[in-house]
Amino acid sequence: MGDANLNKPVATQRVLSMVIALLMCSCQQNSGHNAPAEPVLRMQYEAERGEALCVALCEARSLLAAGFSNDRLRLFSTADGVLQEEAVGHRRGITCVAFSPDGLHLVSAGPDRTVRIWTTRPLTEERVLEGIHEPLARVAWRADGQAVQAVTVGGAMYAWSMPDGEKLFFKPGPMQRGVSNMDLSRHGAVFAWAADGGNLRTWDGVSGDKLGGWRMQDGLLVGAVAVDPSGALVATNEVGSDRLDVWRMGQGYVSSAVDLGSPSRSLTFLGGRGILAASSLAGVLHLIEVEGGQVIETLDSPMGSVLRLHASASGNLLAAAGPGRRVMLWDVTSVGSAVEVQRGQPIDAPVANNPPASFPDEGDLMDMALLALPDYDPPELRHNPEPYSKGQFPAAIRALDGHVFRLRGFPLAADMEGELVQTILLSRFPPGCCFGSVPVMDEWVEVAAPVGTRSLNPDLRIEVQGVLEVGEIVGPEGFASSLYRLQATSLELLDG
Repeated sequence: MGDANLNKPVATQRVLSMVIALLMCSCQQNSGHNAPAEPVLRMQYEAERGEALCVALCEARSLLAAGFSNDRLRLFSTADGVLQEEAVGHRRGITCVAFSPDGLHLVSAGPDRTVRIWTTRPLTEERVLEGIHEPLARVAWRADGQAVQAVTVGGAMYAWSMPDGEKLFFKPGPMQRGVSNMDLSRHGAVFAWAADGGNLRTWDGVSGDKLGGWRMQDGLLVGAVAVDPSGALVATNEVGSDRLDVWRMGQGYVSSAVDLGSPSRSLTFLGGRGILAASSLAGVLHLIEVEGGQVIETLDSPMGSVLRLHASASGNLLAAAGPGRRVMLWDVTSVGSAVEVQRGQPIDAPVANNPPASFPDEGDLMDMALLALPDYDPPELRHNPEPYSKGQFPAAIRALDGHVFRLRGFPLAADMEGELVQTILLSRFPPGCCFGSVPVMDEWVEVAAPVGTRSLNPDLRIEVQGVLEVGEIVGPEGFASSLYRLQATSLELLDG
């Protein structure tokens, strides 16, 4: 009975809870030609229970949709901040929501592995799409209104035609690298995800074809990703860092914003205005000029960080899910190009990673960074699942094949017989815990241990010597098992 009441208009039931929002926005509206002179907080709604997890905006209908952890889908007016309707359909929360181009429908999804289609007037569930293999992270409605798309927490892509709900395609995500964060452009044209090892990939949201890839930095764990509405720009933030980077598809690095004070939790582009919004863990929203990296405006969010940001198609409205049970909406029409740098400095030169290692002579110590590949995808992500031939590796790496080198790294015993180690995965990086990342294929070497090798501590470095073999090996199940192998003739403990 309670759920039935939730699927009816509830504006009259929420008068007291909306007093604050009405006071803040009743005198601050504009008709499109009378924009405020500075950013204005139009709305601040706080639910009685349940955290706000996602938001979406539709300027054509003056609507804001928000999904909550207690399964509530709520619809607000962006003109006066009033809660108009509320409904329940999902279980275990709603983590993503998007409007159809005409604003007459909504698509939502969440951990219950369903995608739900709703009418907005009234807010009523119209269709449930099932058969998804893992929780969902992003949804979008295509620009022509003829299909909806969804991506899972593991990077898999789904698409269904509308209004019949027929599945158009399914593309699996990466099986052998963890997706740390992702974003789907406004109408699903481009999907981007960042994976362990600093790998950034972009995909055509309609066909599922790969568009591009970059190796941002070895060992990097990306905490936030955003794709601009055109799909041409991708912004990223490293876990634990107060720096943001912007990349242009097909060209690479554009700019950085640094010294933001704390790491960013959510990113979004303000339409096509060339401005990036970033919510920091310190509760500050930074508005950043994309081309130069300057912070041009800051907005304070009360009592904590915003979980999810979303901008309107024009980029003039900015909505936030969180902190906590709050939903907020700003008019940011007044924000323009930087006049002076308030915080952070633009970086004009390309990102300077560590200087490249020199190639060793026969028998010398080799830096394993030399084995890093700029744009490697495992078989499950390639059109042709056949193993990489040696000729497909960069010439500099092919030149290492069949030569004797010494390697240093952190050992993980992959195969043992009793107390004796048979095979070691030798990684460039120490084992990670809560904030570590899983080494990707080009960050470790499969080492056949010398006879008599006993148990090794993965936190203590070793040095091995032997002949290096270059080449991808794909197992019977279709997954790559290694790119590099070494038959060790000697093993020495360096630490401890």
